[in-house]
Amino acid sequence: MAIKVISILLVVILIAIYLVAMPLAKRKQMQRQKDNFDQFIASLKVGDQVVMQDGIMGELTQVNDEDVKIKIAANVIIHVKKMAIMAKQSEV
Repeated sequence: MAIKVISILLVVILIAIYLVAMPLAKRKQMQRQKDNFDQFIASLKVGDQVVMQDGIMGELTQVNDEDVKIKIAANVIIHVKKMAIMAKQSEV
């Protein structure tokens, strides 16, 4: 009887640890990813070759706090949010 109680107690403890530890680890990972992305966005400067999330590639011609202008072809400049940029072209 005591072995059953101990076994059940161990299972309950393992489940409790899983339910607490997993969300904490996931939160830490998401915060790290957010920090890395924020650093990437802050590092963007005029002249960088970038790739947007939808696959459009171009050169940054103007960088503001939240927006950028990207030259994607001769005489074609688009205005987008910084959050739409996925990577610098050299990093792809």
